[in-house]
Amino acid sequence: MDIKSLEILIIHGLKMEDELLGLFRKERQTAKLQYEEKKKHELDTNRKRLLFEELDRESSEIP
Repeated sequence: MDIKSLEILIIHGLKMEDELLGLFRKERQTAKLQYEEKKKHELDTNRKRLLFEELDRESSEIP
C-alpha cells in the first residue's frame, strides 16, 4: 500500500468514526439532559412535599 492509499484509508476511516461517535455523543447528551430534568423534577417534588408537611405540622399545632 502506498502513502496516498494509506492517507485515503485513514481519512475515510476517521470520517466514519466521527459519524458514529457523533451519533453516540448526541444520544449521550440527550440522555444527560433527560437525567438532569428528571433529577430537577424529583428535587422540586421533594421540596413541595416537605413544604406541605411543614404546613400540615404548623396547622395541626394551632388550636
